[in-house]
Formats: sequence, structure tokens, C-alpha cells
Amino acid sequence: MAFFVPSAFQFCVYRQVGFFERCFSDTHSLTLEIQRVASINFRVSARLGRLALSEIHF
Repeated sequence: MAFFVPSAFQFCVYRQVGFFERCFSDTHSLTLEIQRVASINFRVSARLGRLALSEIHF
């Protein structure tokens, strides 16, 4: 994930996966989006970890 500021009033997020770009008008909105993505990534990682552990035990 990369951040850039195209103007003084917008913060943009560019993700290489899927070539996704989204701009936010304030840092609060940007922070909420970062937290949302981090939460999704954490849940996916936890699920993959549980799956890996279940494969080891069988």
C-alpha cells in the first residue's frame, strides 16, 4: 500500500493488488480506511494460521 498527496486537500491510497486507488479528503477518513484494511488482513491471517495448525495436527 502506498500513499500520496495529489493536492493539498486529498490523501490517496494506491494498492498494488488489484490496482486499487482511493482518495480521501481528510486524515480521519484515511485513518479509518487503513484500520479497516488492517482488520481484514488480521482476520485473514488468523484464519490461515488456524488452518495451517489444523493441517499439522492431522
